[in-house]
Amino acid sequence: MMTFRKIRFILLVSISLSIQVQLFAQRQSDVVWAGNSFHSIPQEVPARNFLLVFNEDSLQYIDNETPIILTSFDSRAAYSDRNGNLKFASNGWRLVNSDGEILSYKLWRDDIPWSGGSDDTTMTRNSKGPLFLEDPGDSNRVYLFYGASAENLPSPTLGLTRQDVLFSYVLLDVNSQSLISYHHNYLTDTTSLSDAVAVRHGNGRDWWILKPGLFTNEYYIALLDPSGLSEMEKVTISGVVPREQTTTVSHFTQDGNTFIHFTGLGPKWVQRYNFDRCTGTLSNPQETDLTQFFRWQDPCNFTISPDGSKFYAVRLNYNDSTYVPGTFQYDFETNILSQTSDRTGLAFLTPNFKEILFFTRLIPNTITNLYFSSINNPNGADENCDVEYFKFEVINFPYMLYAPNFANYRLGPLSGSECDPLSSNSLELNAAPAPSLSVFPNPSKGLLQVRLANVKSQHQRIRIFNALGQVVYDAALTSNSTQINLEQLRLNPGMYWLEVRDLKVNLRSKFVFN
Repeated sequence: MMTFRKIRFILLVSISLSIQVQLFAQRQSDVVWAGNSFHSIPQEVPARNFLLVFNEDSLQYIDNETPIILTSFDSRAAYSDRNGNLKFASNGWRLVNSDGEILSYKLWRDDIPWSGGSDDTTMTRNSKGPLFLEDPGDSNRVYLFYGASAENLPSPTLGLTRQDVLFSYVLLDVNSQSLISYHHNYLTDTTSLSDAVAVRHGNGRDWWILKPGLFTNEYYIALLDPSGLSEMEKVTISGVVPREQTTTVSHFTQDGNTFIHFTGLGPKWVQRYNFDRCTGTLSNPQETDLTQFFRWQDPCNFTISPDGSKFYAVRLNYNDSTYVPGTFQYDFETNILSQTSDRTGLAFLTPNFKEILFFTRLIPNTITNLYFSSINNPNGADENCDVEYFKFEVINFPYMLYAPNFANYRLGPLSGSECDPLSSNSLELNAAPAPSLSVFPNPSKGLLQVRLANVKSQHQRIRIFNALGQVVYDAALTSNSTQINLEQLRLNPGMYWLEVRDLKVNLRSKFVFN
């Protein structure tokens, strides 16, 4: 068993704001972006994108009119607020907000060139998507993690030429849906072309982040807590053969106690570990060789049952009568492979951990009559998994080469454990509503009302910025409600940002003056 860095304990008295987030932050991963469009920078082209909005019980609705264009079907992630409203979406290189406003075309480092010297494609990769994590110390800030790769790292073993060479993050402001800062290079070691995943710390508030290394016995692990990000520590697992890996996919089980890693492209190895949410350690490695069941060329993506006992993956049609295509279930407990469906659409576990959705066509080889079919009981073995075909109709073409990436925001603390000094009772008693800012009417033709809620300090300053970032209004704010006459400021029609700030509060909101 490995040992990992010292455990951090955060005192209850310092986290009244983050406590409220833990109690009510249940839907930050409940909006899933999907679809298909063309690489095009900066021109926008017609795209067939849509959003899946989930709630605690099921798929709530499909939004086929989303303005978001990420121009890539390789990977994607989205972040929603606790009410299930989309705030941000990204494919790891383009970042947009819910209005479709592009916050960044190119998130990775400027000295990494575009692929082939062209502005039309990207070399930013995370095979299952980038990853959004809410800041445990500030519910209005979100981290976006993503990987960038270069073409100058040949793989002598697998014959491939790309691995992740940077692991970076962006900081985002939720209220204003704006970019705070980016180009934060977090890890520069060469790692696998793979996803980063996260799971709640045992206190139910912080996040453990895992990134697979270049070899199958390597992982990088870090902790995100109210004080920020710890250094990513490389751990090497004894007893696991150090095979070179490229594109990989990982998942945590619903309870966060099991970590499952699939080497994907090439030989099909699955690793399963026990994960200690208190100490951030992996232990009891178990490897399963599925190469006899899946070919090298089959998609590297897979999904798991919520309890981690089942593995779901796709076999493609190679015009080979001896190789049956479809979606298959592998049972780790019985070592039995069974065909779940003769359909080959990408499957993924829903954010509420209730079912597995996979794409199906009513008429084969068409892009019409498209549906999500469902595995209603993914923990069930073989036919007991309960497949329901054509459950949700989809209007736009739902091409997904890689499944969306999200963390389990519903996962709570390990009550009563050594790593949980915060009991659920004390959390409830000390929970405080989060500060909020409202600006109306929006758009405004003259008078702008500004209201604060759940803010105790009386020493804020209020500022208005134009689209160039210039301050056009700056004044002290002595109450939680005020009115600004925009006409007296002689503003030009357009978009502006209003900010309320002091040492403890930083709230921003966008408005339009016309």
